[in-house]
Amino acid sequence: LVQAARFTHTATKVATPRRLDRSARRHRSRIAMSGVRIQRIETEDARMAQIVIHNGICYLSGQAELGDDITEQTNNTLAECDRLLQLAGTSKENLLTCMVWLKTMDDYAAFNAAYASWIDPRSKPTRACVKSDMALPEYLVEIQFTAAMPDGTRSTSNIV
Repeated sequence: LVQAARFTHTATKVATPRRLDRSARRHRSRIAMSGVRIQRIETEDARMAQIVIHNGICYLSGQAELGDDITEQTNNTLAECDRLLQLAGTSKENLLTCMVWLKTMDDYAAFNAAYASWIDPRSKPTRACVKSDMALPEYLVEIQFTAAMPDGTRSTSNIV
């Protein structure tokens, strides 16, 4: 019991300076936030940018491309993702996360086969895959990636 009391007493003594530190940190964060740099690429769509880069992370919007079947749509969509990653200044070797929406889980095996032939086996991202209604009835798959930007790499696109 005596040791617990000493611990509580010590923690109480430290709490006041910590509160002051937190307040000062919040103030510094607000100042730093005024200089936030967010890069938005391919912004022709009134609803979104295709690429957003912030703090060394590249975020792609969900991509869906047409094709005759799930394999062709997957290959076309991954080719578009490659193009966007290159435009941003990164690549599939830097992927962090992948989100996949399939119109039907009946296409899961065929999707996985196309995805496996595209993905770099040394740089696999985390991935989730769910069944979902699509924005257009012709779409069978939509894919969204997040990737790290290589150190010192900057896109040549406009910063907003």
